Amino acid sequence: MVAGGLGVLLRYGLGRAALSLQWTSLPFGTLMANLIGCFLIGFLSWMLANRWAASEQMQIIVLTGFLGGFTTFSAFSLEAINMFQSGLEVRALLYIALKVFFCILMCLLGLVLAKQVSG
Repeated sequence: MVAGGLGVLLRYGLGRAALSLQWTSLPFGTLMANLIGCFLIGFLSWMLANRWAASEQMQIIVLTGFLGGFTTFSAFSLEAINMFQSGLEVRALLYIALKVFFCILMCLLGLVLAKQVSG
């Protein structure tokens, strides 16, 4: 619960930072949280299990708790629907495509990097 709460607070901070930078053409706070979270889950899933021999409980706390609180598919879904409903179909489709492609890419990069680091 604490790990999830910390993840949520960090995601909220990213969202506020994106707004303060006036990055409003896309929901950049959610996008950044999910890209970073996907990278971290790829990297940490390997490192926790194979390099650091973390317990299963610790893996659940970090991967499910913290990263589950940090990333959000529900906010992404609502943001895409809101764009469609506002007549921004092209922007919504771009957001969906960017999110899916780059989140999977970030997860893969994290996994590859973790394997190289643990060599």
